[in-house]
Amino acid sequence: MKIQKLISICKKKKALILFDDKQRNIQWISDGHCIFPLNDMAEFNMQTLCKAYDITESQQSKMLLRDHEQLPEIFDYSDSNNFETEVFKHSIMLLKDGTSVIALITDEGAVFINSIYLTPLSDYVGDDLKFFQRTASNGTTYFAVKNGLLLVGIITPVEVINKNFIEELNYLKNTCDATWFNMQNGNKSKNEQVEFEADDEDV
Repeated sequence: MKIQKLISICKKKKALILFDDKQRNIQWISDGHCIFPLNDMAEFNMQTLCKAYDITESQQSKMLLRDHEQLPEIFDYSDSNNFETEVFKHSIMLLKDGTSVIALITDEGAVFINSIYLTPLSDYVGDDLKFFQRTASNGTTYFAVKNGLLLVGIITPVEVINKNFIEELNYLKNTCDATWFNMQNGNKSKNEQVEFEADDEDV
């Protein structure tokens, strides 16, 4: 995991929470909407963490900082459980109100997550990164992200679906359908890229 990417997220979200996991003898870092395990790393407190990752005093003064917290009990931190369901990440990323989101396709439909939370996991091979839908003890949905069989992160959804969002997607789909129809029928789009052949003579 790229912890520097995760620290950057916490700086942007202005929240950094360090959890102690005595059961697994590791710590976890969160910005309040995601939580990632610090596997195979020395134990931090807030002071040593900020020093190690260049979080200045000025930045600290603008952030919610808490350390040695207990893990939220609503989530399951095990590598697997009998109630999780694998879901699939859609290949298209969308920008909604300035936030880049990506859909996870579940049995109930599309659920979106903030794509920024995948950046700390970018060093894992794409095919080995899998997503599993789980239900928190309060009844809400969250996603366990695994590298192979091992849990490498927990991400909570963002609410982006509303009437306007659906109307915008339908409009985009209709315009894409029109473009595809024209392409299939040999009608060149005015926006089609023009390719220039190299001039044989020197200019």
